[in-house]
Amino acid sequence: MRMKSRISAAVAAVAVAALVASCSTSSEEPPTETTGAPDLKTSLRVAYGGVAQLQYSASRVAWQELNDQGWDITEEFLPQAELAIQALEQGAVDIVPTASSTAMKAIESGADIVGLVAVSRAEWALVGHAGITSAAELSGKKIAVHSETSLSNLVVQYTLNENDIDDAEVLMIPGSPARSQALAQGQIDATSLFVADALRLQQSDASFSIIETYSNLPFVDQLLWVRRDFVETHRAELQAILSALLETYERFGDDLDWAAAESGALMPDEPEDLVRAVVEEYKQIGVWPADGGIPSYEFFEDTIAFLKRGNVLGAAASDDPRDYIDLSILEEVR
Repeated sequence: MRMKSRISAAVAAVAVAALVASCSTSSEEPPTETTGAPDLKTSLRVAYGGVAQLQYSASRVAWQELNDQGWDITEEFLPQAELAIQALEQGAVDIVPTASSTAMKAIESGADIVGLVAVSRAEWALVGHAGITSAAELSGKKIAVHSETSLSNLVVQYTLNENDIDDAEVLMIPGSPARSQALAQGQIDATSLFVADALRLQQSDASFSIIETYSNLPFVDQLLWVRRDFVETHRAELQAILSALLETYERFGDDLDWAAAESGALMPDEPEDLVRAVVEEYKQIGVWPADGGIPSYEFFEDTIAFLKRGNVLGAAASDDPRDYIDLSILEEVR
């Protein structure tokens, strides 16, 4: 479950400053080398924009697979996606798997970063009281979202538009825990949550059910982001990383027992039945795309349009997918 979206400026500054300082210290050391590929920079830092959670499992296993081959990939978990992007821009980390909306807003503001591959898709679910069996029954209901410009609200607005519902009351309640509590107390009728949080809530109380998931949503939730200059100077490393990522995603889909075991090992405090349920649901709705999740630049135009409709990107933001993504490495390895 993600941490609250609000964090003090002091804490944010300390978090990123610590990473920058650490990076500056380690940059004086020669890069780790692997046998047969002496020019590869195999000592890399990955930053996630949230606490460790099940949706990160497949990418984290990919890093472990590379580490078993002699790489040295370390992970950082920062409280916000914005902090992860800031650390990437400052060179404190090399790779950031995080929300497309956050990274694309940063690009709109001048960040010289680029997305290479989808690391998760369709990770949202609409949850409500068991009496609501379909999205069409949300007319006149109270629905909670994180904030007006959040993905939580965007998926709800998408559902309402698709079902021609204009009389639902949408309330702003920041944080998945707070929305789950409001649902349990009967203050709202439905809310949008990450799939893992939705399944956790459903398992804890049978009076709630998943109304809808978003496998057909015209939006790529999270991408793997790097600095553009890193693509130019470390292309071979990124080829290896994307190959490992896609191979791991494919195995996660083909071998659910292995996927559940690996995910459970990374998140030992999560109940085994929840981990298994999440892995199975992710396979069904395609959260971890073994093909990279972005078949073409034209496909990504829907993501840009989706964020513009939700006022996440400004009307003047670029409509050219190449200003946000570079598919050349993905096309080489898939």
